[in-house]
Amino acid sequence: MESRWEDIFRAMVDMEQKSSSQQISSQFVSRRKKHAQKIKKKPVPWFGWLGVALVALAIPVGFYAFKGGSPNQVTKSPPVPTEMEIGKSNPSRPEIELQPHSEGKDSGEQYRLGNVGKVEVSLSSKSSASFKVYRGSSKGTPLKEGKLSANNVEKIEDKKELYVTIENPDQVQLKVNGIQIDTSNTKSAQSYRFFLVD
Repeated sequence: MESRWEDIFRAMVDMEQKSSSQQISSQFVSRRKKHAQKIKKKPVPWFGWLGVALVALAIPVGFYAFKGGSPNQVTKSPPVPTEMEIGKSNPSRPEIELQPHSEGKDSGEQYRLGNVGKVEVSLSSKSSASFKVYRGSSKGTPLKEGKLSANNVEKIEDKKELYVTIENPDQVQLKVNGIQIDTSNTKSAQSYRFFLVD
């Protein structure tokens, strides 16, 4: 009988020990979970957010600095100065101004020259083109006429005024006092009058 009670007592002790060990282990598990939740809920310090913001700003700035400019920047070539601007920006260069047609004068483009002592015209062409140069007007004194040949430059000058007629202007390079006059869009014969400011 006693041995039976001993067996029952031992069984009860074993059950109590097992339940207490399970409770302790469950307490350990719940503590770990609570600690993990605290770590998750813990706010990031302000300097951590500042570091993230600085890195986020530095990436695009460094990228565009490496590329050599801002994304909206467009490379533009400098504007080509006109004849008048050339004269203003550099006082030693001639001032050339396209004048409106005046009644009673010869037809053609008329250019007034300033800041120079004489009129100097040069003509060159890659192909054959005929030309005539007069002093004053188309009825003035003929100074030179003929045909332009490749790689040949004709130069004519006068103290006050030159009148030039070209057969195929689009084939000819026309310069007055070193400045080129645009003739590329004119295919038919054209006259040009260059005169000094009085």
